[in-house]
Amino acid sequence: MVSYSYAAVAVGTIALGIFLMRKWNSRKWGRVRAGLRNKKLNGKVVVVTGGNAGLGAEVVKDMAARGATVVMTGRDEAAAKAIIDKAKAKNQDVHFFHLDLASLESVRSVAAELGKRFPRIDALVLNAGVWVPMEKKVKTKDGFEIQAGVNHLGHFLLTSLLMENLRDSVPCRVVSVSSGLMMMGKLDFDKYDHFYEGRPSDVASGDGEEEKKRKKTSFAPTGYCDSKMMNGLFARNISERMSGTGVMAVAVCPGFCFTSLSRHTDFPTWKKILVAPLFFMIMRSAARGAENIIQAVLEEDQELVPGGFYRECKIAEPENAKLADLGDVGIRLWDISESLTEEKQ
Repeated sequence: MVSYSYAAVAVGTIALGIFLMRKWNSRKWGRVRAGLRNKKLNGKVVVVTGGNAGLGAEVVKDMAARGATVVMTGRDEAAAKAIIDKAKAKNQDVHFFHLDLASLESVRSVAAELGKRFPRIDALVLNAGVWVPMEKKVKTKDGFEIQAGVNHLGHFLLTSLLMENLRDSVPCRVVSVSSGLMMMGKLDFDKYDHFYEGRPSDVASGDGEEEKKRKKTSFAPTGYCDSKMMNGLFARNISERMSGTGVMAVAVCPGFCFTSLSRHTDFPTWKKILVAPLFFMIMRSAARGAENIIQAVLEEDQELVPGGFYRECKIAEPENAKLADLGDVGIRLWDISESLTEEKQ
């Protein structure tokens, strides 16, 4: 009897400790600043890719509640219907386009129709993304490495094709959902075939001792990390190329969130059970992570750094310093992306 009591106390103490650690960690998570929480978007048009699940679904519901005309895109129409029904409970002006970012043909078709139906686009949220282990060698319909193709090229083409709509809607906003994992990325277009094969998973992003350390600790696919670096550079490139036009672009990291992003990863149930306490301490909900994206949509231009990378609703110095050092790489990324999508700005 006594041993059972000790066990109960031990379990309770551990559970309390885990709960308190989560509370402590959550203090650092970004939130939409107080002055923007009640901001309305009546008359504004907001386009969200990957709006049928996770972060995108939370952004769609929030934008609808603010009175915006919301255009959500995604591949899963059944899941989209459930989100649309919830969003329409707050605002009937919610629309869905079936978009497969793994197909440039689909991107072109949807962009043409979307551009006609919504001449004005006040905010374009590039949220959709995939995370796929490199050893699976998954490709897009056009033969690109899946993460480079979906996370970057599909969004590059979509934005390029909607650029006239954006220019006609200034001031407008392009929000690119990146990740702090871009710090583990490495873009070298002379050394690696990033777009068709992806950087080999046994090649880390640093040099010397730092490289050895990252080889041991890296858990994210190199293609994912590299594509998230592309997202950050894309935001910088848009802001530089559109400087003075009223088209503002920023990149955001939503943090480690509970979403379906890792659905393509083979993760045994026993491992999930083992890491569950750790994940509970550090993983935020999709709704909480989406606040980073929502803040980027709502914030006034004068409060943002054009092309800036934001984490926890604040400018992120390490990521911005890293991206600033990649100026020439960013220019080359843009040129290669234009060539691969056959879409020149």
